[in-house]
Amino acid sequence: MGHSIPNPPSGYQEPNEYKEAVTLKKTFLTVTGVTNITLAAILFIGAISLIPLDSDSVVEIVLSIAGDSRLFAGILVFGGFGVIALATVTLHEHIHRVVMEYFGYSVKIHYGFPLSYALIEKQMVQRNHNLVNLVSPLIIISSLSLAASHLISNPVLTVIFSGIFIINTVSSIGDLQGFVFLIQRPAGTIIWHTHKNDVPRSFVYEPE
Repeated sequence: MGHSIPNPPSGYQEPNEYKEAVTLKKTFLTVTGVTNITLAAILFIGAISLIPLDSDSVVEIVLSIAGDSRLFAGILVFGGFGVIALATVTLHEHIHRVVMEYFGYSVKIHYGFPLSYALIEKQMVQRNHNLVNLVSPLIIISSLSLAASHLISNPVLTVIFSGIFIINTVSSIGDLQGFVFLIQRPAGTIIWHTHKNDVPRSFVYEPE
């Protein structure tokens, strides 16, 4: 396991590495990559179907702001999407941080491409705490932004909140995979988090 991985506590089995975070950085030609693309497509289609907008509405809003300038319309679309995406990812990771700090862990946020993550380094994390942490951004951000997109009548704000909902829902792929993986582990399971070459690594210790 390497000198950086601690021996199992009394009553626990030898750890095994949870490699989902590592494989997220691998090429999309792998099975893992194809799976992630498929899940992203499913979540994207599902998210789109829930928002109170259609493509004609979005085009109408963009053209009403940009006037006759196609260049400004393009900048508005791509620039606006970038700002919304950056703000959403930042909020997503800070919710992870707040939740885990509430449980008493020390958290650092690492921003990178294609993977940003809230890192709980070299700490034993309880399974139930991590389960709550994994789904918190999806529940909080996606539910509130979806509700706002339906309740707020301003068309520009509706577009913004719809974008937040879509981006956050799709970007929760890794969290959902981690939740499904971890919930199958027995109660009492603990996880040791670290990172190598800017990639998070997790080692799972199950009780005997």
